[in-house]
Amino acid sequence: MIDVAEEIARLEKTLGKLAKELGGLRGRLKNPKFAESAPPEVVEETKANLALREEEESKLQEALTRLKELCSPSSCQVNSGVWGRAPIKQTASRVSAPV
Repeated sequence: MIDVAEEIARLEKTLGKLAKELGGLRGRLKNPKFAESAPPEVVEETKANLALREEEESKLQEALTRLKELCSPSSCQVNSGVWGRAPIKQTASRVSAPV
């Protein structure tokens, strides 16, 4: 069994890293100096890499959407924009799960 909240956090972290990579690839391809000076095979390789990363991003977004649909408000919550398990409330004499 997977921990849905942990998997959501992992996917969001992966998507964040992927967004940076996509930004770099898009920036490189939009740079006229790169297109002019790089060998054609390097430009094509960069375009192919961009397409693969965009496909990966799409699949990760779909998986994240499905997981968020599974995550009920009582078992998962958003903390500062990051999904996570609801915090455990602690009193002086006992520990109880959130309501």
